[in-house]
Amino acid sequence: MTYYASAGAISTDPLEGGIEISEDQYRQALAAMMDGKAVAIDGGFHLVEPPAPAPTPAPQPSTVMSTLDYFNRFTDAEYAAVKSGPMAIQRGLDMLIAAQYIDVTDPRVTQYLDALVTAGIINEARKTELLAPPA
Repeated sequence: MTYYASAGAISTDPLEGGIEISEDQYRQALAAMMDGKAVAIDGGFHLVEPPAPAPTPAPQPSTVMSTLDYFNRFTDAEYAAVKSGPMAIQRGLDMLIAAQYIDVTDPRVTQYLDALVTAGIINEARKTELLAPPA
């Protein structure tokens, strides 16, 4: 029987890019692979420690929250100003309330807050606070 190895694999069938190995090397590779080692063929057959796994990326903060949680960010004075403001401002609030969730990266949220700034209901600093991801 003929045995083959390629980077990370052994077989009794030819492997694309692989090399022929002895039965003893095949058995060594099989045992080593069971112990978590890897087969390498660059520069000839040898066994190596597998590469370290890539580090897990840090979780990104969620930008999504419930509509209720988002509207709890508004003060009573801001809410009252919206409810007594121009129809377009009131309608914008109704559209956000109708959403199943609020994503603070959604351009529509930014546009609505821009309208609140233009109407004098909030300032730019407050807009930035309202666009912050949930804690």
